[in-house]
Amino acid sequence: VVHPDYTACNKTWEESFPEHNIKNISGLSLLYGEIKNGSHGIQRIKMSSTYYAAYYPLRQINGSLVFILPEEVVSEPIEKMRSLLWFVAISISIAVIAISIFFSLGITKPIEKLKKATTEIAKGNLEYTVDISPKDEIGELAKNFNEMVMKLKELTKSLEESEKKYRDIFDYSLDAVYISNEKGKLLDINKAGEELFGYSKKELMRINVTNLYVNKEDRERFKREIEKRGYVKNFEVKLRRKDGKEIDCLLSSVMFKKEDEIIYQGIIKDITPIKEARKELEVYNSLLRHDISNRLQIALGIMELIKDEEKDKELKELVKKAFDNLLSIKDLLLKLRMISRAYEIKLKKAELDKAIKESMEYFVDVAEEKGIKIHYNGAKVRVLADEMLSNIFSNIIENAIKHSNCRNIYINVRENGKYCVVEIKNDGEKIPDEIKDAIFEMGVKGKGSNGSGLGLHLVKKIVEKYGGKIEVRSNEKETSFELYLLKA
Repeated sequence: VVHPDYTACNKTWEESFPEHNIKNISGLSLLYGEIKNGSHGIQRIKMSSTYYAAYYPLRQINGSLVFILPEEVVSEPIEKMRSLLWFVAISISIAVIAISIFFSLGITKPIEKLKKATTEIAKGNLEYTVDISPKDEIGELAKNFNEMVMKLKELTKSLEESEKKYRDIFDYSLDAVYISNEKGKLLDINKAGEELFGYSKKELMRINVTNLYVNKEDRERFKREIEKRGYVKNFEVKLRRKDGKEIDCLLSSVMFKKEDEIIYQGIIKDITPIKEARKELEVYNSLLRHDISNRLQIALGIMELIKDEEKDKELKELVKKAFDNLLSIKDLLLKLRMISRAYEIKLKKAELDKAIKESMEYFVDVAEEKGIKIHYNGAKVRVLADEMLSNIFSNIIENAIKHSNCRNIYINVRENGKYCVVEIKNDGEKIPDEIKDAIFEMGVKGKGSNGSGLGLHLVKKIVEKYGGKIEVRSNEKETSFELYLLKA
């Protein structure tokens, strides 16, 4: 066992040593079994002090070479290496942390700026911009953010201008403009609405709009109509002011959904002055027509007497022409009444039988004079119409008497689903083909007719206002007008 710097028993390493069996050497005895077996390895042993023994077999000598080194010789460089490794590890860690902090500040500072910017934008400060200069992804993000804010600013300005225009229209409209929900809560109303109803805006906001209707059923009708089409136009209703006065109004409204709530928005137009003026005009019109009709009836009576008594043929012919012209004037008065009422129809239950008989009585003398029989068996049915119903039948009967050269006029009534069908048929001449398809148009009349061409046009218009329809059939044998009227 040797070492270049080690001596034992006062001998250097080149000198021979006496043989000893390692079994008898303290500490080395632990290696005996390993060496005997030809194994190799390193073990820590205890002799006079602590050593590391490394052994390896040498086959040439049939033995083993053993190196024994003091522990401090082995451990000292390991400790130095360990210290060095610790120093390197700590230095690397510090460097990594420093680099991380550097990069972190480079990322988090811009992100903090962006965060602050979003907070400012959320508060409505669209003048705020992000000042980030790096030409990397963060810088690009900041640039895009600033562009987004600019576009948002432009959009907001445009919306504000649109809202101002809408608000000006809303506030300064001469008609009442309102917004309410389906349940009747008023959400907004303009100054004209306050003036229309006589309430302050605060008072109106506490009122359910249903209570402004004179007839509560009109509110339900309004809802049904607007739900069916999504809007209503010129929906006529009676509303009540704060002072109790009833006013005639037209509602034009649209329906839309906002956050699961159905909203109605529209305009309320007060037509009370127009209705009152029209009613006053109708009174004067009615009085004038009545006065003219009475005077005309007297003139007709006188002319008829003269016509019957006059012997002079030439004078008699002149009287007949005058008589016919007076009849035409009477017919025009009837048409004038129909025109004035055609736009103000209010449906109610009407006795069909009564209306037909009234129209027949009006022309019974003229029909008899021309040898025409009017056949009607009666019908106890009620329909939806107004006081113009008898004038409709009169017009068709009059046309048959004047223009068809018929001998018989038949009036039949039958039911057809929701309709009651009144057929007025004559056995006279066929309606000319050139006017048949346009017979209900204004001004259309047959050749040689002295009429105005308004009669059948008004008949169609009024029947349609009733919710019905009119059809015509004509051939060589008969001409038939069928009026479909809603059953009451």
